[in-house]
Amino acid sequence: MVESRLKSKDSFKKSVNTYYDQEDFTMPNVREGSVIEYQYRLDSPFSYDIDDINLQYDIPIQYQQVRIAVPEYYYFKPIMKGYLAVQPTYRMSTDKIELVGRQGDNRGFRNNARMRQQRLDYAVATTLYTMSDVPALKE
Repeated sequence: MVESRLKSKDSFKKSVNTYYDQEDFTMPNVREGSVIEYQYRLDSPFSYDIDDINLQYDIPIQYQQVRIAVPEYYYFKPIMKGYLAVQPTYRMSTDKIELVGRQGDNRGFRNNARMRQQRLDYAVATTLYTMSDVPALKE
């Protein structure tokens, strides 16, 4: 087995429209029977919706893992379609945000403003979908 890393010259970022960018890449060393391994992270400013997540494609998948982390006060109901049995695992954890700001009077020559720092702890619900030996979709 020969391992090849993706080179930056083989990756292309393009703007699909005002709201979406798309990253394309080429793999010149891929041959029939090659195993392709990749990962990516999707951060969305749209807090009301999660994009569809496909767990099966027109090629077989040896192993895949999808992790969805949702902060507290948000809830998304998963709608599963298809015939593959998926057994997600659930985990609760905590995270934090550090808030830094100015507080007080900032008029004239005298500066009475003080820097203020506050830490906000919040819960995160993580759902993990792990699948192995996923067959290709049949046409």
